[in-house]
Amino acid sequence: MKKRITVVLLMIALLTGGIWWGIYRSYHNPVVTHYALGEPGKDTVRGVLIADLHDMVFGEDNEEVYALVKEQEPDVILLAGDMLNDDSESTDIALSFIRRMAEVAPVYVSLGNQEKDYMHRNGIGLLEEYQQTGAVLLELEYTDIEIKGRDFRIGGMYEYAFRSGKEDYEAITRFLNEYQDTDRYTIMMAHRPDSFVFLSSNPWDIDLVVSGHLHGGQVILPLVGGLWAPDQGWFPEYDYGQYDLNGTTIIITTGLGTNKEKLPRFNNPPEIVVIEIGTE
Repeated sequence: MKKRITVVLLMIALLTGGIWWGIYRSYHNPVVTHYALGEPGKDTVRGVLIADLHDMVFGEDNEEVYALVKEQEPDVILLAGDMLNDDSESTDIALSFIRRMAEVAPVYVSLGNQEKDYMHRNGIGLLEEYQQTGAVLLELEYTDIEIKGRDFRIGGMYEYAFRSGKEDYEAITRFLNEYQDTDRYTIMMAHRPDSFVFLSSNPWDIDLVVSGHLHGGQVILPLVGGLWAPDQGWFPEYDYGQYDLNGTTIIITTGLGTNKEKLPRFNNPPEIVVIEIGTE
């Protein structure tokens, strides 16, 4: 009898410890995930994708993230929304983070739902604050740049790329039509990947979409994947990773943090994504 009780207690202890570690690991010590697109060469461009900071701090002034990003030697850094929370008491953490990233490489930032909700509460001054960090803010805007002799067009949008009934679809269509009218390699920062994965036939000629928002499904179950995601529901098909849909590559990061979700992140380490863009 005593032996059985000991075994049961041991199993409970192991299960409890595993759950604790799965949660703890999801809020500490960011990891780096690599993706390679095209054929590598001397003109391969290395980009770092980060989303969903949610005012998290990894080491003093986010030194852990800064060191990891600097170690990757990126040519460009893409911050795809939700650097803060809608109820953040200040913008200090988000602004300091963006400034630190701008010390490493040129930074382009787009908005997420948390920025949108924050501005609804506090006004649009956040846009100017982001612009003053040294980053280029892109919201239904794009910019043309050259990296290693290669031409790129980087855009940013929070809105859906299809008619949802909630947004000015005509303005979105005008933007996307103008954005795709180029021979440059196009990169779109779209915080919500659903904006593009829900298109049954993609009318937009975009090479690469980078997103966050889903937190990898928040809880990642072994052999199953993410548990739940906005717009997709339980066990989402597109939770994190690389997807090739209708001629567009979509890379979704699990992000660095989380906000007021019903469940904590679990088995879901904070993530920095490195994307190597080679030639076709």
